[in-house]
Amino acid sequence: MKPSFNSRISLTGLRTRTLAELSWAILCASFAVVPLAVGVHDACAQESAEVAPPEPKYGMIQGLKLNVGSASIKMYAKDGKPIPVATVTGTFARARGNPPATLSAQGRAVQVQANGSFQAMVVLTGDSTWLPLIASSRGKTEKAFALIRYPGFARLRAGMSAQGQKPQAQSYQVKDDEGMSTPSRRKKWYLTPAVGYESISHAEPTALISRSLGLLSAKLKLAVDFTPHVFAVLEGGLTPLTLSSNAVGVSTMFLGGSGLVGAQFGKSTFKAGLGVGYGFDTMVVSDLTFGYQNLSAIQIAPHIDVTLSKAVSALVRFRYGIILGLPAIANSIVAVEGDFSYFLKNGHPVVLRGNWHTTNFTTGTAVVNQSGFFAGLGYGI
Repeated sequence: MKPSFNSRISLTGLRTRTLAELSWAILCASFAVVPLAVGVHDACAQESAEVAPPEPKYGMIQGLKLNVGSASIKMYAKDGKPIPVATVTGTFARARGNPPATLSAQGRAVQVQANGSFQAMVVLTGDSTWLPLIASSRGKTEKAFALIRYPGFARLRAGMSAQGQKPQAQSYQVKDDEGMSTPSRRKKWYLTPAVGYESISHAEPTALISRSLGLLSAKLKLAVDFTPHVFAVLEGGLTPLTLSSNAVGVSTMFLGGSGLVGAQFGKSTFKAGLGVGYGFDTMVVSDLTFGYQNLSAIQIAPHIDVTLSKAVSALVRFRYGIILGLPAIANSIVAVEGDFSYFLKNGHPVVLRGNWHTTNFTTGTAVVNQSGFFAGLGYGI
């Protein structure tokens, strides 16, 4: 069971008038008596535990440095049982340009000072206690484990046995069912496949053509943050299956992709950015009676990225493109797209994706007006 401070642990008083109280006094004497915090009277004295550095195989936290070696021990009491608590100290400072992060130790929030220093109260559960550490930022989590060794726990067990109490000396272990056995997978890049439904209305007024299409749509998105301020996005998509169409017996497939590079600025919970790039789009129609082929466009795409909670974020991007090789007048591609992401404990996001888009252009005597929307579900790898 994961140790935690479910209620404040304190020693309400130490008297030696009864046999039980006398045995507790003798136990405290074995540690030497020192005063503790407010609300805790004379309690068991300061001993020390040994803090080992975090083990890389269980994960690392950027900017975290524990003061390894000796850590002071204070004795508390809960439900009449002595509880050893170690004070673990260190520093936690993110590199400049990275978003700030919160830190917790053993499931309890840690207050980090302005200079990066902190101290954490850690309940010791055996001769060896695993200390789980978690850093959270914008839904991203990094995890690490440090081992605390406390040889004095054996004496504590002996003291409890002398009072007829059953010792609870099991060590805290790294367990898969606590979602903490693997390093954080939240990272600087994600490849997100998504599948959904796309509805498209395609009209060519001069040819008296109007098509309404319902399509199965598959999309793939690669988002990379090279630094907190420089990003790139590559996207591709196709509609492999026509689900509905007012053109009986005609299958229609769309195939397209785009690439953006840009910069973004702001706080960890809100960022705004601007990207520029290139996109292409083509249609494959079985009877060749309508559609277009091989459109390419230069795009400009502002966006906002908002962190709603530690596990939830939302991104909205607006795209405006000018089709190459055609007059700039009456020639445009416009899209608004959004990603709503929920990050699981393993750091991977489940993404609800949607977009609305239009393509309008004139070439020669042909006029094309197309609009549509997409809604689908994806998973970040």
